Amino acid sequence: MNNGFSNLVSLLITQLPMLIVYAVGLMTAHSYRQQFPQASNRLTWAILILVTDAIILSLASQWILNRVVMQGERELYTVAAGLGLVRSLVHAWAFILILNAIFPSLKGIQLPRRLLGGVLGLLIGGALGLPLGDAIAASIGVTSFEGARGYFVVLLMVPLFAIVGAVLGFLIAGAPRPVQ
Repeated sequence: MNNGFSNLVSLLITQLPMLIVYAVGLMTAHSYRQQFPQASNRLTWAILILVTDAIILSLASQWILNRVVMQGERELYTVAAGLGLVRSLVHAWAFILILNAIFPSLKGIQLPRRLLGGVLGLLIGGALGLPLGDAIAASIGVTSFEGARGYFVVLLMVPLFAIVGAVLGFLIAGAPRPVQ
């Protein structure tokens, strides 16, 4: 029988290697607290964020997927995708903290602004990939027979536009601003 406690235990067992690395990281950050207090604090916060993700957000993801599979609640697919995005943003935030702990000079790079620019570029590029991808497919002669044009647009053009948009958004968001 599958209950909440067994789900939690199975999730923790599968994440045991990462939880051990997190524990070692916390001990390392604590041991260097006197020499490098700012870096140690950033590293501690990053690891605590990742531990929270490993336990709470993993359990929430598993619960949502179990509900979808066992009870057929299809509307939870969107919630699961949203939770996946939240988890990715949590990981990005933790790694920004880790990078700032290792390389304090990265503050000038404005990583959170670049990350936001990359996400917005990804969304805008993906949205532009549909109409522009269809126009490109028509211009190069991809037929509509058995959905070939749709597959071409969805599986090739939308991801390509999304990747280009993410890279451009990341670069443009981090460009130096003119001083007034």
